[in-house]
Amino acid sequence: RNPGRLVRIYTSGPSWPKFPLNPNDFRDFRDRLQCFESMAAYTRRDLQVSGTGEPMMLSGFSVTAGFFHVLGVQPAIGREFSRADELPGKGKLAIISNALWRTRLGGQRDAIGKTILLNSAPYTVVGIMPPGFRHPGNMYHAVAYGDSVDLWTPFTFDQPKDRGSHYMDGIARLREGVTAAQAGSEMQAAMEQLSREHPPGNVGWRVLVFPLDKEIVGRSERLLF
Repeated sequence: RNPGRLVRIYTSGPSWPKFPLNPNDFRDFRDRLQCFESMAAYTRRDLQVSGTGEPMMLSGFSVTAGFFHVLGVQPAIGREFSRADELPGKGKLAIISNALWRTRLGGQRDAIGKTILLNSAPYTVVGIMPPGFRHPGNMYHAVAYGDSVDLWTPFTFDQPKDRGSHYMDGIARLREGVTAAQAGSEMQAAMEQLSREHPPGNVGWRVLVFPLDKEIVGRSERLLF
């Protein structure tokens, strides 16, 4: 839905010209910024499924609430994650791909609420994605743009004081009429405020905001046309 309003978000530090986000910085951005209609972050989290059929490693991501809303795609059955699912001690939930639903759960509509074993722990299935949903790309432990992903689990904010670890990819949907450059300026002002609130972890970092289509196509745009 309206893909031209999607942007990728990075940070840039003295030694890292293009780097992922810190999860707590992301949460502050999400609460403070007005330039985005919605904003989400995600990081790779592959998990092994067992209990039904042969155990197998699944391509997975841990995502914040609103990840699918940002992309403009909702689960075909069930729901996406809420902010309540991000709380410490929560997170034993899963949204699964259409292919995984058909191969491991028999394509049954009553799969919502079923329990599956992931890394030997029980997770409740809360959503099933429509067929054809593809990965929007990531930087940390990268999976290629357009690859299939098997499942998504909630990201939980378990380390509220950490500002030094950068491992989450950011994605957002611009508000109507807002440009990527305007969003970048607002985010930079917020980052400078965070550097004053949380030294030294945020000092010297900048924010980069790129249209998602440019980020995917990059230098190949003219060749593709």
